[in-house]
Order: sequence, then C-alpha cells, then structure tokens
Amino acid sequence: MLYVCPFVTLSSGLLIELSENGTEEIGSGDYGDYEEPCFQHENADFNRIFLPTIYSIIFLTGIIGNGLVIIVMGYQKKQRSMTDKYRLHLSVADLLFVITLPFWSVDAAISWYFGNALCKAVHVIYTVNLYSSVLILAFISLDRYLAIVHATNSQRPRKLLAEKVVYLSHSKGHQKRKALKTTVILILAFFACWLPYYIGISIDTFILLGVIRHRCSLETIVHKWISITEALAFFHCCLNPILYAFLGAKFKTSAQNALTSARPQKFLNW
Repeated sequence: MLYVCPFVTLSSGLLIELSENGTEEIGSGDYGDYEEPCFQHENADFNRIFLPTIYSIIFLTGIIGNGLVIIVMGYQKKQRSMTDKYRLHLSVADLLFVITLPFWSVDAAISWYFGNALCKAVHVIYTVNLYSSVLILAFISLDRYLAIVHATNSQRPRKLLAEKVVYLSHSKGHQKRKALKTTVILILAFFACWLPYYIGISIDTFILLGVIRHRCSLETIVHKWISITEALAFFHCCLNPILYAFLGAKFKTSAQNALTSARPQKFLNW
C-alpha cells in the first residue's frame, strides 16, 4: 500500500489511497449522492507532467534568487533599512519552502515515499511560509507608511540634524518613492499569484455545497484549474529576488560587491 500525504495533495480535491484491491476514497469531502468523481485519472496524468516541471523551475529560481538575496543582505548589514531586513526574512522563509519542492515533485510524479513525519514537516513549512509571508508583507507596508507619513520618527537612526535636512528632503526623496513602488509591486504580485487559486477553491466549495450544480465537465475543469493555479502560486517565492534584481539599483551594486568580496568574516553578522 502506498502512503498518501494528505497535506501535499490538497489540490487534488479528493485523496486516493492505492492498494492491491484497487482505489479507496479517503477524502474528507462529502459528495452525497454524486457518482465517483470523474476528474481523478485525467488530472492525475496531467499533474504527473505539469507539476514536477513547474516545481523544478520554481526550485531552481528560488534557490538561486533567495540565496543571493540572503548573501547580499549579509554583506550590506550596515546599509540595511528596516524594509531590507523584512525582505531578508521573507527570503529566508521562501528559501525554506522551495527546499521542500522536490518532495512535492516526487509525490506528483509517482507517489509519496517519504513517510508520515516528513509529510507533516512539509505541511508545516508550507503553512509557516504562507502566513509568515503575509505577515512580513504587512510589516513592510507598515514600515513604508511610517517612512513616508512620519518620516522623522519612524526609525530610531533618523535624526533631525540641521545639516541633514537638505539631504533628507532631496536625495532620499527619490529613494523613498522607489522603495514604495517596489513594495507595492511586491505586495500586489504576491496576492496576484494566489488569487486565481483561491477563486478555484471557492468555486469547488460552492460545488460541494450544492450552490453550483455538479457536472462532471465543470468538476474536471475546476480541479485542473486548482492544480495549475496552486503550482503557479508558488512563484511567489521568487518575487522578492526578481524585484530586487530589476528594481533595486543598490542591490545590484551590493550583489557585485558581495560576490567579489574576499572578506567572508563580514557575512551575516547580524
């Protein structure tokens, strides 16, 4: 009997336990008088190819991108703003999640071979990453609000020295606007990644509750939509380094300095 990790296969709608005697439904959804769901085998064949491909792309991009952000932030500790610190922790959370994606790939392509303990560990990392990302983005938004609306007292290092007034008002004005733009794009992109998935989940819930009439063709489309959008939603783990790379001029300079630096003792001294 093959073990099914219920946490990793949430997007399949129903969980199927394979045994020598056939298949047995172990999902928690109540289908009432419905016939056996018709999407299982068609979606399973699609997922065996699509999901491992997407997970592999996200894994490679996330490992390289978030790893680079962590390295660069470690070297520019003296120049880090509060927003940079939040985004550093966001990259750490994303990096921990993308490390689990090879397990998701194996499960989608074959089955779950890693036991109950690792199944729960993957689920914990998935949940912690999702909620910590939302929380960190909320803190970033708050910090940007304080930096713009209450610029004089939002951070302790800021000082009202007369000789710095002109500098703060002119040279930092552009930096603040650019930081705000990057933050807004990061937040909107995160929710844009997850919105299609939760639309699919909502439609699936309405079908289960009988609000939308159950039809085999609709059910097949909805569950394929859920599988695709959940996998694509994981690209949120790559947003932070991508935005840094394209919108952060200071990050590009720091990346060059960090990758060419010969002083490893300065790394991650924070």
